[in-house]
Parts: sequence; structure tokens; C-alpha cells
Amino acid sequence: MFRNMFRRTLRNMFRNMTYCMFSGLILTAWSSTLSAAQTASTCTFQKVKIQTDYTLVFGINNVGAIVGTYNPTSGSQAAFIRKSGVVTTIYYPGAAMTSGYGINDNGAIVGSYVMPGIGSPNYGFQWTNGTFVNLSFPGSISTSATGINKTGQVVGQLSGQQGHFPWLQVRRRKIHHH
Repeated sequence: MFRNMFRRTLRNMFRNMTYCMFSGLILTAWSSTLSAAQTASTCTFQKVKIQTDYTLVFGINNVGAIVGTYNPTSGSQAAFIRKSGVVTTIYYPGAAMTSGYGINDNGAIVGSYVMPGIGSPNYGFQWTNGTFVNLSFPGSISTSATGINKTGQVVGQLSGQQGHFPWLQVRRRKIHHH
């Protein structure tokens, strides 16, 4: 009885040791491959700073133009496009804060803005060559446009009484400046 129990214990120990050693070999091979892949590629980083220390970059297109947000003055926030070293500042008309999140290869950007006032909601927008399109979802508490493709389709997020949802733009409305 003890002999059989001893044999089973040895067999189980051998199986566990074999399993552990085999697993260890696989993990070692995988981590060596991962380490080789990590060391084989190199990255070069470039600091993006526009006028102030508060600069956030959220999108880049295939021609190297970037979009983001920064604080041009104390108490203000603006979206920007940086293309070929030239920065264009973008303020949604009447907004207290404007943020740019996505840019397509045509230079159209999308983002969100907040009107003045405590607790004001976010509204989505698209900006193309100086013209704004309001992309706010009717009845939402908050809408943000976060991405735009080369055909001009926009995606984003909205929050309402029913929860938080992604969205895809199906129609556009231009806002008119008076």
C-alpha cells in the first residue's frame, strides 16, 4: 500500500516537474524572442511643445500633420494642427475650451468644445479649412468627435441619460457665423 502510494507520488512529482520544466522552456524561448524583438526595433521620440508646457497630442495623419490641444494663455484651451512645422490654433466660436482629437489626410480635424460656464457639456465638432460643423448628438449630455477617416466619416462618444455610447456620423449640419 505504501509502495503504491509512494510510486504514485513519485509519478505525480515527475509529471509536475516535467510540466514545470517544459513550461519554463517555453516561457524562456518566448521571452528571448520578445526581448530580441524589443531590442531589434528602435524608436526616436520628438518632444512636441507649442508655446506652453501644457501640450497634448491626440492624432496624426499619413502626411505627418498632428492635432491636439494646448493652453495658449492662462485660463484658455485651444485645439491645434501642426503641419510642416506651422501651427494653426483653432477655437470653436464662443467656446471656453476646444480640443482636437483626430485628423484625416485632407487636414480635417474633429474634437470637442465646451461653452463658458461651470458644468457645461462637451459638444463635438469637425473643422475643415476654417469652417466648423457641429457634430453634437441631440439630447446628449456630452458629445466628443474622436476620429475621422479620409472620406470624412466621423466617430466619437456620447453620454446621455441612457449611458455612454460610441457613435458614427451619418449626416452633417454646418453652423453659420453671424
